[in-house]
Amino acid sequence: MLRGRASPWQLPLLLAALSSLQPPGRAQLRYSVPEDREPGAPVGDVAKDLGVEVRSLAARNLRLVSESEQRHFQVDLAAGVLLLDRRLDREALCGQSPTCSLHLQLVMENPLQLHRVEVEVLDVNDNAPQFPKPEVVLEITEVANPGTRLPLEVAEDPDMGSNSISTYELSPTLDGGNPVKSGTAKVTIRVLDANDNPPVCNPPISKVYLEENMPVGTLVTKLNVTDLDEGPNGDVEYSFKTSNNAPGKFTKLFGLDSRTGEIRTNAPLDYEESSAYEIAVRARDKGSPAMEGHCHLRVELIDINDNSPEIVLTSLSSPVLEDATPGTVIALIGVKDSDSGNNGQVHLQIAKELPFKLVSSFKEHFSLVTDGPLDREKASGYNITVRATDSGSPPRAAKKTFYLRIADVNDNAPNFSTPFDTAHVLENSLPGTSVFSVSASDPDEGSNAKLTYSILDNGMQDIPISTYFRIDPDNGTVYTVRALDYEQDKVFQVPIENDNAPTIVYPSVPTGSAFHQTIPPMVEPGYLVTKIVAVDADSGHNAWLSYQLEETDEALPFQVERRTGERKMACRTFPSPPTCLNCLPRTTT
Repeated sequence: MLRGRASPWQLPLLLAALSSLQPPGRAQLRYSVPEDREPGAPVGDVAKDLGVEVRSLAARNLRLVSESEQRHFQVDLAAGVLLLDRRLDREALCGQSPTCSLHLQLVMENPLQLHRVEVEVLDVNDNAPQFPKPEVVLEITEVANPGTRLPLEVAEDPDMGSNSISTYELSPTLDGGNPVKSGTAKVTIRVLDANDNPPVCNPPISKVYLEENMPVGTLVTKLNVTDLDEGPNGDVEYSFKTSNNAPGKFTKLFGLDSRTGEIRTNAPLDYEESSAYEIAVRARDKGSPAMEGHCHLRVELIDINDNSPEIVLTSLSSPVLEDATPGTVIALIGVKDSDSGNNGQVHLQIAKELPFKLVSSFKEHFSLVTDGPLDREKASGYNITVRATDSGSPPRAAKKTFYLRIADVNDNAPNFSTPFDTAHVLENSLPGTSVFSVSASDPDEGSNAKLTYSILDNGMQDIPISTYFRIDPDNGTVYTVRALDYEQDKVFQVPIENDNAPTIVYPSVPTGSAFHQTIPPMVEPGYLVTKIVAVDADSGHNAWLSYQLEETDEALPFQVERRTGERKMACRTFPSPPTCLNCLPRTTT
């Protein structure tokens, strides 16, 4: 029996979180956890490492997004701790890879944030060494010299590092784990007549490059093996050396001609599934006893651009208020491409005419943010198409479309359908008689567009207008309050309230600022200094304007025409350096 032993080695539970330098609002956490831990075992203190209070996690809707199809972890919102959701098997997850990491994402809202988490799965000694066959038969010539080596198929141990095979002995094979695990194989040695030259592979180790997705039957290589013996002792047959980890793997992907040593493809090879294959071939002669040599071939695949990018909409904030400031995060978008090199380098873009832009958060992750003003009255929503294109030749592309709704804010004033209406009513009509109706509209929606009508009670002949008429605040219908006397009042003007103020358009002066004007040293009364021009968005009487100057503590040497807005000199000026006069114009309706 074969036996192996290694010094004990302890695998402690390592829980560590490292935050790499990231932009504000984003972090990348790293943790380590041994395989085979029970579900519910802690992995890392997420709340502590993110600097977030535990009691805010539920309110911020902390959730876990895995980058794989299986769910391996969960978050305890009450404790802010990342926990195992299932038992991890490092060999099943990563095979013989020297490192084994799982990637996931943490998403929090209010504000919307995305954090990346990498969990390294550490190996424990949970597998015993195993020989490919429980019984091995070896043959040796009777003329063999002392020290002659007999080739054995190596034992396999899925564990890594010191947990893998340590030594071979004529007793059970032992690995270097703690506790030590062993494997056995029964070896039978037959002593035969001389066949003293084994087949020799030239070179013994070779490398072949092959494009992925080549047609079935493509020649990979032809082995060059020589045997100096003659007759059956020099007649070589070829076969694959398989391992217990994947006994049928090579026979499914590669075919070997046992007579010529040609290796051909049995199925299309996918770079994304495996970028390289290690193939061991046994060259065995027909002597008695037979002798064999070994050829080792590494097939490295050349990646071609055969995978399109994949767009993942991680989170979408819809609707968004139309007064959202530039830079507001609308969506979090991830992209991945299974190809390598330039074939896997992906670029995202959206239509240039949209008021949004894409900002790279970190590798393969982007934020969609506002890049201009939004106006719900012009566009109540956007169909946003994100297009991902890789850098392969020719490039491959994919797109994803989602709808973003724009929420209304109260940014528009009501408008009357007509600026002035004329209605007739008989004198002595009963109180409550309908006189006429007004109609206004507001481009906003919902409660922002709900209108209420009222009469401006500016009085008439020192009697409030409300003593004659009232208006229904919901539908704009005007009714009489009392009987009207034609001989006393023949015409009434009923102003309906609006909410637009006049605006000075010339000269252009910021609100609250002073306008500066230079005049010649000598001018006569009536000299036109400038003209003030203002507009009012209302209609009818509500849009009639009058101009006046703000009152000051000192007398000003000019005046403003109330109706035209012309500002003229009120007195003669005397020879002196040009004078700079300041004033604050004011308009009223």
